[in-house]
Amino acid sequence: MSSGAGTEPRFWRDNTLFNAGALAAGVANVLYHVVVARMLGPVHYGVLTALGTLVLLMEVPVSVIALVYTRRGTGPGFLNRLNLFYVLAGTGVWGILACVRVPVARLFHLPPELLLIFALAVIPAYAYGLNVGILQWAGKFAWAAVAIAWDAIGYTIGAALVYAGAFGLLGLVIVGPLVSLTDIAVSWAGARRAVRFAASSGLDSFGALWNAGGVGMLALVLTSADVLAAKHALPARAAGYYGGLATIGRAPMFFAGSIGTVLLSSTQRRPSEGPRYLLYSILAMAALGILGVGLYVVGGPLVIRVALGARFLPMARELLPYTVAMVGQGFMLVALYYGAARGQLRLTIFGLAVFLGWMTAIWVGPSLAVIVDWTIGIMAVGAVGCLLGALFLPAKGPAAVVSPAHPR
Repeated sequence: MSSGAGTEPRFWRDNTLFNAGALAAGVANVLYHVVVARMLGPVHYGVLTALGTLVLLMEVPVSVIALVYTRRGTGPGFLNRLNLFYVLAGTGVWGILACVRVPVARLFHLPPELLLIFALAVIPAYAYGLNVGILQWAGKFAWAAVAIAWDAIGYTIGAALVYAGAFGLLGLVIVGPLVSLTDIAVSWAGARRAVRFAASSGLDSFGALWNAGGVGMLALVLTSADVLAAKHALPARAAGYYGGLATIGRAPMFFAGSIGTVLLSSTQRRPSEGPRYLLYSILAMAALGILGVGLYVVGGPLVIRVALGARFLPMARELLPYTVAMVGQGFMLVALYYGAARGQLRLTIFGLAVFLGWMTAIWVGPSLAVIVDWTIGIMAVGAVGCLLGALFLPAKGPAAVVSPAHPR
């Protein structure tokens, strides 16, 4: 068996590849929001971000599917059938939303017709999650990075075309389903190649897959559901400001998902090296947090003016504390991914409790400032609790091993 040091080049290579994709996606995402925030203003921008968040929450199974297949994999004979199955599942979810679109839209103060159009993106999204999970399982982080980056790049290109054509909010809503169709094409092309070279590792225990799926769900809702809760709780303009906070305040922890995913797969391959990989991941997250917070200390209002426009400057006072809270969320996500690799179900349950407490606080929050203050305290508890759990909770049986049969 090779030494732990011998596995570190692969750990850093995977991190570099996957985080390069995350960086490309992050830059494209920022450009997208720069375009749409300036085009729409706080009120309509709040509508668009709420629509996107609601549809993203309908895609909670996408992250679950991706993380489960990161652990399990599949064989070449099943890939096409699984893609078809998940497309049909997405169609069913969209059909359910079509039946309840009016009360759902009323709850979050959204136009039901726009919700129905934007939600068409759900139909191919489930198969996209399958393909990304298989790419991660097979160690094809370069192609997984391309698939993830293309999603944000596609939205940015679409937004630029809408801006040039002056199609407004409706045009931006139509972009979503169109980009989602290209997502499945890009990810399927990579997954189809990946399964030719990596043998399926077989089904993990039900408990391990359930825990992995739970962490995938938490990773998605922790980074999106607050925007929707704020849209319910706050007046339209304040909800738009919160959407702006979420867009640029999460920048320091944008890489938490990619760092955590590589940590998960690396720990599965080399369980004995998991603590070392966790330390590296924590240090990387700390460096990103310091960089992001430092940027906003020096020039927070300037960042808001450049990224979102002068109409969003009233939220400047809340940017720094919200960003600090999101750095805590980044540490929390890294710890949860590590716990998924080691089967620490109690850690996942703790993360779920933190999330529910956060959503409750936002749902009843009387103002933007109060919500941000509560977010700081809740994320501090979540980060400290998850990191301590990751370090000291015992692993649940042997970690699943991702197949080493990758091409060189």
